[in-house]
Amino acid sequence: MNNERFVDADEALRGLRALVLTSSGLRETKAYVNEPLKAAKARWDWHVDVVCKRPDLKGYQELAAPAGSLYPEPSSLEEVAPWESDQELAATIDAKIQEAERITGVPIGQIVLAADSRIGRAFVAAIIHVPETSDSLQIYETDNREPFRAIRRLFHWADGLLENSRPDFIFSYEWARPWLFVLWLAAQRRGIPCIAVRRSKIRSGSSFFTADPMMFNVAARSRAKELRQNSEANRAIGDEYLSTFRGQPRELEHIQAKWKIKSGEAWLAWHRNWASSMFSRTMRRIAGRETGKTSDFKELFNFNRREIHRYRHRHILKTFEDGELQSMRYVLYPMHKETDLPLNYQAAAWFDQRNTVRLLASVLPNGYQLLVREHRRNYGLRPESYYRELSILPNVTLVSAFDSQFKYIENADLIVTENGSSGWEGLIFGRRVLTLSQTFYDGAGRARKLDRHDTLARTVVEMLAAEAVTAVGAHDRDLACMVQAEYETTFAEDDMTTAMHQLSSVIAGLRTPSE
Repeated sequence: MNNERFVDADEALRGLRALVLTSSGLRETKAYVNEPLKAAKARWDWHVDVVCKRPDLKGYQELAAPAGSLYPEPSSLEEVAPWESDQELAATIDAKIQEAERITGVPIGQIVLAADSRIGRAFVAAIIHVPETSDSLQIYETDNREPFRAIRRLFHWADGLLENSRPDFIFSYEWARPWLFVLWLAAQRRGIPCIAVRRSKIRSGSSFFTADPMMFNVAARSRAKELRQNSEANRAIGDEYLSTFRGQPRELEHIQAKWKIKSGEAWLAWHRNWASSMFSRTMRRIAGRETGKTSDFKELFNFNRREIHRYRHRHILKTFEDGELQSMRYVLYPMHKETDLPLNYQAAAWFDQRNTVRLLASVLPNGYQLLVREHRRNYGLRPESYYRELSILPNVTLVSAFDSQFKYIENADLIVTENGSSGWEGLIFGRRVLTLSQTFYDGAGRARKLDRHDTLARTVVEMLAAEAVTAVGAHDRDLACMVQAEYETTFAEDDMTTAMHQLSSVIAGLRTPSE
């Protein structure tokens, strides 16, 4: 592809071929994905091909019209394809995969790990009850070579799709799902740029575009560093953000909405929705609009098993009052949701949180406890043995997922996180923060990143022995710069003018290998 096409001018963006990947459906909550695509197509007359769930094909006809194609995402990874018996063709696919691995430095085992709710379910089978959405998933537990065969089938599909579509670039909402990750890998081999749209983790109701493989807002990271070096920079938005958050800490709006939906799923309401959904799926199968086997009654079983476990485990996870926390000396480790994108995709070296807890417990200085706060989405899915195994570790206390996280953050002597938002919130409250991987707030330059695993013990001791914040003014300035940069590089989800400007800037910066 000719890189000269990607310059910051409307004319250069006109008529590009975009391959859009979305399994997000047409729900209003996914407007941050769909609305920028509609606006971009209207502005630049893009040729748009779409890959989506089979039931959504009709809904995406308008986006693909008049000349674009619609492709259903692969529905089954377990069925042996006819081409697999052709040794020459199979060898060709293997060679392409290996070439893509060399180009990217990403082995397909990383795809299996990132897909641990499906083909990589063995990575988490012992620590969480992953709902089985299909009876055919059992094959991954009986044949541990099958996940790699599934990736090979996906790569064959992805390579054929790219050959047919011939896109100038690929647009997606993430890369961690198996078919998305494999398409990214196949695209890198062909030198096709990839862009993702992601929701901001700092500014509520806003999103950003990124060509970063880890899907971080690299523009905000760079801009924050520029602002930190400019003593005259305007940080008014950042200063107001810090003041407001400290006065009334709260989660992002889309996170609050997610928890509200979950908390609203009363037992009877869930069962009504389940019955309605099962009826709809049955009608689609009869009409031939949905293929593949789904385990409707396993959904029913899994939901009720989770409710029983919630009740049984409630006495294992502790809660503390503010006064108790103020008098304690503790290190806080907030857990990620298991089968989580930020953990298994962006911080793969730390995907086993049991091991992380053991490591942290083993480096606790004298007089400190380790409080491990469970994630809400894990509650009711853990086997009881998981909690008991962690509870017997020296000076480890498990904390309830439903107690407010902010009082634990505000009183912690040290917060350790792979890349979670608790680290950002800890910095706002002036806490010591140790990160184990890249984070969305790296641009602030205020968290300490662990560069080598074998220095964990010394790092924890050094951080707890030093002042949390030595210069409050400089600390707040750097955080305000991070906020300011996030606002400058994100767009409100109803502001398509800014969205188009930022999208054109990202495309203008795309570079591809020589073909």
